[in-house]
Amino acid sequence: MIPSRRSCLSRLCCLLCLVVFGCGAPRAALQPVSLPEISTVTQPAAREQLRDAYATLDARLKDPATAPAELANRFGEMGRLLMAAEFVVAAEPFFQNAEALSPGDRRWPYYLGHVYRVRGDVNASASAFERALTLAPSDEATLVWLGDAYLNQGRLDAAQTALNKALAANPRSVAALYRLGRAALAEGDAARAADDFERGLAIDARATILRYPLSLAYRQLGDATKADAQLRQRGDFDVGPVDPLMQQVGGLLDTAAVFERQAIEASKTNDWKSAALYLRKAVSLEPADASLRQKLGTALSMAGDNTAAIVELQQALRMAAASPGSPWINDARFNLGQLLLGAGRADEAVIELQRVVHDVPGDQDARAALARAQAARRPR
Repeated sequence: MIPSRRSCLSRLCCLLCLVVFGCGAPRAALQPVSLPEISTVTQPAAREQLRDAYATLDARLKDPATAPAELANRFGEMGRLLMAAEFVVAAEPFFQNAEALSPGDRRWPYYLGHVYRVRGDVNASASAFERALTLAPSDEATLVWLGDAYLNQGRLDAAQTALNKALAANPRSVAALYRLGRAALAEGDAARAADDFERGLAIDARATILRYPLSLAYRQLGDATKADAQLRQRGDFDVGPVDPLMQQVGGLLDTAAVFERQAIEASKTNDWKSAALYLRKAVSLEPADASLRQKLGTALSMAGDNTAAIVELQQALRMAAASPGSPWINDARFNLGQLLLGAGRADEAVIELQRVVHDVPGDQDARAALARAQAARRPR
């Protein structure tokens, strides 16, 4: 049977669509996008990065010869830059278009999962991470965040399945153990929850966010002594999964906040030289931020560069004098006093440590350090 002219035209259109757009969505089906108001981005270089990336995307979008794969990457890169600049929700249509144009690239549903997670849309977040997981079934980060979404949906069995797979992919995944413990608590299995939290803390004792639910588990088990001990040590320091895709986002923009986050990541592995390097870059972009200088001074001291640390801490405290009450001031004075004492500058150390003792009379470490500094003074 000879096909009709209409049938032939329809097939021709489909073929042309495949040639021009590949297997992704045609451009007419893409979400409208726009550059959000970026005046709140304080660093000029970062604002320029965002404008240049959007201008490039716009030019490629207007060019009918642009291949779908390149267009998907341009949309995705713009979305990643917006995430890096903390315009997370504004990144949504860019990632949607990237996924529509390149549905086989796991990055785009993965980043969408984080967009929806930040936005508080648990169902959309779970759906996006599920799509990402089909493209990378053993990826730890995807499994952890999917398990987290299932937990928030109250789907405990599904959460445990995903999180146990994450733990199989990385047996030292504190992020997976933390969420498995929460799931066990929700099921009323305090013994299993306590075991999960203890295993996580044994891997990384800095993960103080585990201590509060651990105290709840011990309380349910009737061990008030252990519950109280964990409660006293509670904190909010979390340990996320191994997450290369989100780490990439963190380094895209040249902003003080980005460099500070990179410094924090470096400090988690005790790489204080790298932390100091990142904080120097942050200070160069925000030279009036006293707290950044204080963090730089601390990182330098941890890296063993005490002379440079003294300079930065002194500068931070001079700058902070204009706005007293900063929560880090006494810590900075204590650290500076210790460094000055170590450098043989006992008289200066006494001044700093006396201020700490005056402000925090109960600080026994500061009192002990002050006594050492006073004893080290040269007789007049």
